[in-house]
Amino acid sequence: MVCAISLCKGLWKYRGGPQLFWMLVILASLAFPHAADAVVSGTPAPRPTAATEQCANESCHAKLLNRKVTHESVAQLKCLDCHEYASIGEHLFKRLNAPGQGCISCHKKVLPKPDEALSIHAAAKDNCVACHDPHGSNARYELKQTVPDLCLSCHKNIKDSLASSSLVHGAMKPDGSCSGCHVAHFSKLSKLQKEPQPQQCLNCHDRPVQTAGGRTLTNMAELLKDNPEHHGPIRLGACTACHQPHAGNQPLLLSAAYPPEFYAPFEMDRYRLCFTCHTPDLVLQPGPTAPTGFTDGKKNLHWLHVDQTKGRTCRACHEVHASRQAFHIRDSVPFGDGGWSIAIKFTQTPTGGTCAAACHVERSYDHGVRPHSIPFVALLPKAQALVTAQQPMLSPTTAPVEGGKAVSYAVPSPPFTPGVFPCTGCHDPSVAVNTQRRVLQKPHVDIQLHHDEEHRWCLDCHNAQNRDVLRSASGEPIPFSESYRLCGQCHGLQFRDWKVGVHGKRTGEWDGRKEYLLCVNCHNPHSPKFKALTPLPPPIRPNVEK
Repeated sequence: MVCAISLCKGLWKYRGGPQLFWMLVILASLAFPHAADAVVSGTPAPRPTAATEQCANESCHAKLLNRKVTHESVAQLKCLDCHEYASIGEHLFKRLNAPGQGCISCHKKVLPKPDEALSIHAAAKDNCVACHDPHGSNARYELKQTVPDLCLSCHKNIKDSLASSSLVHGAMKPDGSCSGCHVAHFSKLSKLQKEPQPQQCLNCHDRPVQTAGGRTLTNMAELLKDNPEHHGPIRLGACTACHQPHAGNQPLLLSAAYPPEFYAPFEMDRYRLCFTCHTPDLVLQPGPTAPTGFTDGKKNLHWLHVDQTKGRTCRACHEVHASRQAFHIRDSVPFGDGGWSIAIKFTQTPTGGTCAAACHVERSYDHGVRPHSIPFVALLPKAQALVTAQQPMLSPTTAPVEGGKAVSYAVPSPPFTPGVFPCTGCHDPSVAVNTQRRVLQKPHVDIQLHHDEEHRWCLDCHNAQNRDVLRSASGEPIPFSESYRLCGQCHGLQFRDWKVGVHGKRTGEWDGRKEYLLCVNCHNPHSPKFKALTPLPPPIRPNVEK
């Protein structure tokens, strides 16, 4: 600063000096707003003490004190805790710190320790003042806006969903709704959830809930407690596999269509929710090859019940959340508007079962000791990815653990296309993600998805919050160097063979260290099927003299 003052005085002596002098004064006032007087007078400006009243001067920063919620340092006039009197940093921050870095020096618990969190809020990681006013505001926690308006200013996809949906989740309506289910800074769960599902949902659904339309929702906590046979998504902690957590256009905030009637003609579009996880072959194949144990001889009894003009819908026999019997069979089902319940009276046998419902006389079926894996096989790959073949419908497959011990495999670096990694070079984590299925634009226009494209899309495998990693079916991040964990969720048999060196290529010592090629070293992950090979002609038989 002293040098700048001396330079200004020296320039005054030369032609054109006054104009240049005042230009430098203006520049100095921008870079050093509290030091402009020093440039003019040639004497150092007085430096206030830490507890300064000069900052709160009515003509300068007094308005910063007129807030409902005031930052502690501002209330105590400790401006110099964060700012310097003269600095080349933005807003006179100390040591050229960005706003977020300065906050962390006091608020040390805002960000987690390494490997402590599964998800970190991009705003908390990059810039605290994106959400908070560092001096004070009229909202709680010095937020720039009240919640949910502040959250929706970034999460525009949810804002659009709220505006265009006929049903809005009750948890979204009260003030501060987002913070009821999500934490603001970091979480050990995906999507910044406070608690794992279904516990998070049961914080509200532990009592009868009255909807805006006058319907009373079941006390779900009591239902799950009294009925030990829980539906797979509930056992896996995935209520959002069937329900939209924010808003939707289906009854009960379902993610897809599900017939509410007892009787309904069979149409695939009416059962989109069930066939998100279950293969439609359960009801489309009338014969014994259908992937279900509900067969009697050559008859697929699922097809018999459903695939007809007056077909029984799934709810006619199955409880969608929990039941006391295997296969989610209900004790009874309500029928008609008069409160009449039809008793199902299902009894399971080693090779089938007996049903004595009021809709027909007692009948039995025998599936001939079909494989016990059929309930697992009857799931589509997307649903199979949530479970293991060893413990069907109990735990996710993504954790690299075998026999209770962590397992890792030596693999080469992933074969990235040159110049495409890290993906966050283009996919800014702070920008809201468009999760709608759509035709890809540049630079991914050359990607043709032929990998179960009827059921899958990019964000089924790629992490929406951090494109530099993949994601498991349960939302856990998976490094590209461990992509075999992702592939192994659906392709369990191939993954088993890959680990023992039967599928793919394994090199190394037979009794020592081994290295494995990743699946993507041989398969294109977007179109993994190998092209058909033209068969070579048969060998020419040699001429044999007789």
